Amino acid sequence: MTDKILFVELIMDMTAVYLEIQQSINSGAIASLPKERLAQFSAALARPQAYTHFSAPEFPQVCETVRTLLIVRSNEEALGKIPNPAASPPTEPTNSKTDWHEKPLGKVWLIVVGGVLLALTVYALRNYIGIP
Repeated sequence: MTDKILFVELIMDMTAVYLEIQQSINSGAIASLPKERLAQFSAALARPQAYTHFSAPEFPQVCETVRTLLIVRSNEEALGKIPNPAASPPTEPTNSKTDWHEKPLGKVWLIVVGGVLLALTVYALRNYIGIP
């Protein structure tokens, strides 16, 4: 008897999940769901009788939408575009080294070299081309 009760509760829970899938797709909220919830939706849609809760042309589109968003979330997580709660945050910035031309001495060096090149250009124009 308890097996039948558990089975009925499971069916009622799955119906609630299918209803949540439908509502989140209709409202557009599915686009912002986390990877874990999309994985739960995917598992629910893989059940044998899941197609009975959706119309015939709608079911493949629902499955494809959930699958695509699950792939997107996985890629974002892999590329670090969204924080992964399981991963620890970095302790130091990864690009803390500045380039030589961004340092104060590098800027001074660029100004001096630029000034020397300008002076040589003016000297060459005056002596070899004849511009006063």
